[in-house]
Amino acid sequence: PRFGRELTEDYIPLEANLWDDVSFNKGCYTGQEVIARMESRGRIAKQLVKLSPDAPLEIGAEIRADGKKAGQVTSTADGPQGALALGYVKSAFLENGHTITAGETPTKIIS
Repeated sequence: PRFGRELTEDYIPLEANLWDDVSFNKGCYTGQEVIARMESRGRIAKQLVKLSPDAPLEIGAEIRADGKKAGQVTSTADGPQGALALGYVKSAFLENGHTITAGETPTKIIS
C-alpha cells in the first residue's frame, strides 16, 4: 500500500490489511473507536486486494461484481506475467463465484 493511493483519509488501516500496524491496547487516538468497533465485530466493509486484469487498467477505474459497483482501482503496474493492480473491494464480493470487471476489463482477485 502506498500513501496517497491506498493509504488516505478515505480508508481505515484495517481495510488495507494493516492489522499488525494498529494498536488495539493503546489509549485514545484519532479513529480508535472505529478501529475497536471493527475489531470487535470482525467485519470490514471493504478490503484492499491484488487484482490480475486481462489488460492494463486505469487508476480510478470502477470495479464491478456481477454488474454491481464493488470498488475502485487505486494503483496499477506491469508485472512479468502481465498487468497487476490494487483496489478496494466491498467485502461482500470477495467470496468465490463473482464475475469481476474493472472498467470493461475482466479481472481476477488474487488476494
